[in-house]
Amino acid sequence: MGLNESVESLCEGIREFKNVQFLYGDETEPRLFMPLVVYYASSSKDDILVSGVQTFNPYETWDRTHKAFEVNKISEVELIDIGFEVAYEFSSHGEAFKHGVICAVDRLS
Repeated sequence: MGLNESVESLCEGIREFKNVQFLYGDETEPRLFMPLVVYYASSSKDDILVSGVQTFNPYETWDRTHKAFEVNKISEVELIDIGFEVAYEFSSHGEAFKHGVICAVDRLS
C-alpha cells in the first residue's frame, strides 16, 4: 500500500467515523486507531501525519492515548466496523496544522 492509498484509507475512516487498524514501521501486529485529522507536518508538504486516539496497541499496555503517526511508516490500513464519536471539542485549526489539512473530522461538509 502506497502513501496515497494510506491517506485515502485514513480519510475514509475520518469521513465515516470508523476506527482503522494498521501496521506501523516494522511491527507485525496491528494497532487500532481513531483517526481525527490527516495533515502536512511541514511547509514542503513532504511529511504527512495522522493524529487521533490510539485505542489499542499490542506493544504497550496503555491505550486510549492521543498520538500522531507518520503516514509513510503506516501500511495495511483497514477500516474496522467500530464507529466512534469525538467526545471533546477537537479542532484542526491550531498551530500544529498550519501547513495544511488533508481531511479532518471537524472539516466534513
